Amino acid sequence: MGGPADAGLGSIEHAAESLLASPIYAGYARDVDEAMAWWQSPTGDDAIAHLAKTGVAVTPTLVAYDAFTEMRVGSADYAPRRKVLAFLLDLTGRLYRAGVIILAGSDFASPELPLIPRESLLREIQLLQQAGLPPEAALAAAGSNVAEWLDRNRPWEPFQQGTAIGRDEVAAVRRSEQLDRVLGPQTVRQCRGRHRCVEVDIHE
Repeated sequence: MGGPADAGLGSIEHAAESLLASPIYAGYARDVDEAMAWWQSPTGDDAIAHLAKTGVAVTPTLVAYDAFTEMRVGSADYAPRRKVLAFLLDLTGRLYRAGVIILAGSDFASPELPLIPRESLLREIQLLQQAGLPPEAALAAAGSNVAEWLDRNRPWEPFQQGTAIGRDEVAAVRRSEQLDRVLGPQTVRQCRGRHRCVEVDIHE
């Protein structure tokens, strides 16, 4: 984990595919159980502290793994996936408590899974709270943390025309910083179009 962080990596996406699996990729673990044990060891604590020290942000995308888990209800691998999800929630909480910057993201949209734009981000905020983030920190992960990360890393600069992320998008994220100040510990109301509104209580 130290190599990418020391090389100037700005962020790590996906707690499952990137963080949990990293001891396997590095040859320190042979399977998921050993990888979880690695992260729960003093060596894992050191890796988390190093991420915090280097300022690398983590986007856990817990909502994606949660959706993959719920797909397997009734199957033999449902219980193992639930175990991994519980571990990912615990790992995310440890990252936050160590001072690692947490960003909220939902990974992708899928008509087959409960991953719907906007709604899935609200679910990610809920899961971040389940991981131990206070309500204001979970909201900041979807608002001011993102704006600050974009300002610091400026991902549009290597591109010319056709960049996926530009100054307009950063301005839009900056406006979303109001989420941190206005909503607070209350219900988030997200309307999509004129006909469907979704209320999600950010407290479980």
